[in-house]
Order: sequence, then structure tokens, then C-alpha cells
Amino acid sequence: MKTSKMILLAVGLLLAIAPVQGAEKWLEGYKKVLVIGAHPDDPETMCGGTMIKLCEMGVEVVSVYFTGGEAGIPGKSHEESRSIRTAEATKACEIMGVRPVFMTQIDGNAEINKAR
Repeated sequence: MKTSKMILLAVGLLLAIAPVQGAEKWLEGYKKVLVIGAHPDDPETMCGGTMIKLCEMGVEVVSVYFTGGEAGIPGKSHEESRSIRTAEATKACEIMGVRPVFMTQIDGNAEINKAR
């Protein structure tokens, strides 16, 4: 399992068990939570239920996607894949009440430099 997915899963699991241990009190004063994934559908798949619960508690939830999932659909061009996957993630966020933010990294070709 990739490190980004493991971290996301760990955060999701932590927040998933938090309600039993008084998450409302634990989150008191927090107004925003960032959920970060490498690809569209990573945050929703790993901790979508928790994201919904946080929204219901009045916390603003922002789902940050490092890539547009360009390499995620075999047989499709990067442009087609990005268009499909970002549309799906945007719709999922709309349903959950979450704000999506897409970064400029390219799936399978991420770079860390001044431009990206």
C-alpha cells in the first residue's frame, strides 16, 4: 500500500473511532479539516463516512487531490481520465458537502519544483 494511502487510512480510522470517544468535544474549536489524497476517489474511499460526519458536525471539510488521476483509466488518454475522474470526485464532494481542491500534479509524473 502506498504511503499516502496508509496515512489517509490512518487518519480516517482515527476519526472513525473518535465519535465513540467524544469527537464533538475533541473537535471543539476546529472549523476546517483537510483530507488529502493522491488521486480523485482516494479520500472518499478511505474516509468518506468520516468526512460526512464532520460536515454534519458543522466542520468545513476540504478534500485536496494532488493529481487528477490521469493514469487511472486504462485505454483512456490522460486528458480523458483527468476529466472523468475529477468530475466524479467533484460530484462525490457535492453529495457529501465537501469542497474539492485539485492540485496541478500529474498522476505518474509528480514533480516538486517552483512551477508545480
